[in-house]
Amino acid sequence: MKISIRVKLLLAYTAILSLLSIVWLIDYYAHTYLANEVNRMYTHPLAVTRASLRANSDIMAMHRSMKDVVLASNEDELKEVVAIVDDLEGKVLDEMMIVQKRILGEEGKKLAANTYKAFKDWRPIRQEVIRLAQAGKVDEAIAITKGKGADHVRYLDMKAEQLWKYAENKGRSFNMEAQASVKSSLRRNILVFLTVILISFLLAIYMAYSISSRLKQLKIATRKISKGQLNQSVQVKGGDEIAELGEEFNSMAVKLYDSYSSLERTAGELRREISERKRAEALVLENEERLQAILDNTSSVVYMKNVNGKYILINQIFENLFKISRKEIVDKTDYDIFEKQIADAFRENDQKVLELGKPLTMEEVAPHDDGIHTYISVKFPLLGDDGRPYAVCGISTDITERKKAEEALITAKHEAEEATRLKDKFVNLVAHDLRSPFTSILGTMNLLRNDPSLKLKPKQRELMDAVLQSGGRMVSMIKEMLDISRLKTGKIKLKPKFFDGHIISGAVLGSISHLAHNKGIEMVNEVPEGARLYADKTLFYEVISNLVSNSVKFCGKGDVVTLFSPPGRPTTIAVKDTGPGIGEKILPDIFKSEVKTTTLGSLGEPGTGLGLPYSYGIMREHGGDIIVDSASGEGSVFYAELPNVKPLILLVDDEKIVRQMLMVFLGELKVDIIEAENGLEALKAIEEHSPHLIISDITMPEMDGYTLLEEIMGNEMMKSIPVIIVTSDGKLETREKVIQLGADDFISKPVKKKEFISRIRKYII
Repeated sequence: MKISIRVKLLLAYTAILSLLSIVWLIDYYAHTYLANEVNRMYTHPLAVTRASLRANSDIMAMHRSMKDVVLASNEDELKEVVAIVDDLEGKVLDEMMIVQKRILGEEGKKLAANTYKAFKDWRPIRQEVIRLAQAGKVDEAIAITKGKGADHVRYLDMKAEQLWKYAENKGRSFNMEAQASVKSSLRRNILVFLTVILISFLLAIYMAYSISSRLKQLKIATRKISKGQLNQSVQVKGGDEIAELGEEFNSMAVKLYDSYSSLERTAGELRREISERKRAEALVLENEERLQAILDNTSSVVYMKNVNGKYILINQIFENLFKISRKEIVDKTDYDIFEKQIADAFRENDQKVLELGKPLTMEEVAPHDDGIHTYISVKFPLLGDDGRPYAVCGISTDITERKKAEEALITAKHEAEEATRLKDKFVNLVAHDLRSPFTSILGTMNLLRNDPSLKLKPKQRELMDAVLQSGGRMVSMIKEMLDISRLKTGKIKLKPKFFDGHIISGAVLGSISHLAHNKGIEMVNEVPEGARLYADKTLFYEVISNLVSNSVKFCGKGDVVTLFSPPGRPTTIAVKDTGPGIGEKILPDIFKSEVKTTTLGSLGEPGTGLGLPYSYGIMREHGGDIIVDSASGEGSVFYAELPNVKPLILLVDDEKIVRQMLMVFLGELKVDIIEAENGLEALKAIEEHSPHLIISDITMPEMDGYTLLEEIMGNEMMKSIPVIIVTSDGKLETREKVIQLGADDFISKPVKKKEFISRIRKYII
């Protein structure tokens, strides 16, 4: 079993500490015994002696007082003396009780009991003397006092003397026992102390010898190794740290011997390596020269700087452009070569690369003889073995000419956009100017065609019908051109509101049902009821109407046109048909107004080709899109996608409990809610959040509902927001006043949930 030196020392310390603890315990118990003996000496001999002496003295005083009882001259004097006798008797009884409690030994207890009984026997004698004295029989009382009373007192005096002598002898005996105990304890303590010293000394000698003898072996072996005698080993036993040290020493000696042997073997190899390294260094130098040649022949500026911004390496292009050699630039920074503003920019970019620890591409400028040039710089960190960057390497390519070309292309794009804007403006003006004359011409021709006085021939009437039909198409085209132009120029302002997608789909199908019926086309509305959409209702109706009209136009008998919302896309209305589909050539251009993609319908119906571009523009203005999925012979699906907008309602009421109740009612409508306690807070909330509906009380602090309505209606950005007044003032004149101020609805408190929800649905579905 291996025991470490630390454990051995701990065990020795524990042994010594245990012996010392035993000594302490023995000494403790000896002192406790002595303390008990001293206590016995005090509580028995001294207390008993004192009590016995006091009792003896009080008995003698009591006897003397009995003489005074006999000699009392009157009743009052007799009572006074009897009281003294009673008091002395009580003291004697107390002292006898102390003696009985404190006295030790069977003999002492028996002596105390006999003395106490003798004192009790004296009491009847005393009572008889007092009775005779009270009866006037003084002689008889004197006789008893001098005879039987005096004898009993002498007997009690003898007993008390015996008691205090017994106590005195007992105290002397206790003292002798205590002295003997002290001497015995001293001898025992000396013996134990000497034993502890001896054991500690022996343990110390053992530990010292155990350690020093084995260390001496190690010292001798080490000295031999230092003199070159490497093949050494020691035999150290004990299983402790010194033994482990011996094992490590032996292992070290073996490794040292092996290392020395291998060192001799590798000496020759090192010499060979040195010669090979020289050849390698020459090769590295040759490679460095090749690398420098590559750098010098590249068209880009190449450089390397340390983390402090000092140059380490540059190529020939750098030297030529900035008039500094690679020897001169060593330990210089950008501030030694360039103006401060340019140097600051270079240093900032280098720092970014070092901080991020990854390559960065950035645009920089540098001065040339012919002015400032623009560079695209790729900068990357060079990392050491510890993973930290120690330098920044940069490759900068002059893009000044490309930059100039790009600037010219921006300019060209701006000019093209301006030309497009002017074209749209021109189209708008021409279309606007053409619509009125065309309308007048068509109106006049229609009157002539239907004038019976002209007596037109069938051929003439057919020609006029053809002109009227062509003119009608021209007017429709002018209208659509105007609509597209107005949309592009921003003259059409969106007025978005929430509405039901199922209802608007039904309205579109209803308006076109006669055309579909005439062609034998089935129309189906699968848009779910309550499909919440947020858009300009009129413009979105035109989009869906255009899509459905196109489907009816190209479908024939037996085809089906279906309106539906795709799964997972609740704000999209799709128009699907089973018609001929759209060819691959025209499919990419169907939403472009500048490309003519219109074709005749299944019955030869003409078209302007502007309906889809107009619809596409409307959807883009809404932040949405139109997507088409079609192939020739497989039908078409057009998806009119709107952003998913969740209604935001502003509740304005100074009573929190009312706002909480209304929020509970609104919980089933899937809306977001913000709150305000008065009109001022409401105006701030409207500016920050632009709610879709405002529900407000009238009576509020700071700003009431009337003033809030006036502020809303006087603001162009706010007045389109629907406002519902909810108040406890249900008077007719109040209702009329808020409606005149611009409120959209009026609800009286207490609010009924069913009525409240039905009113709210009109504005947010």
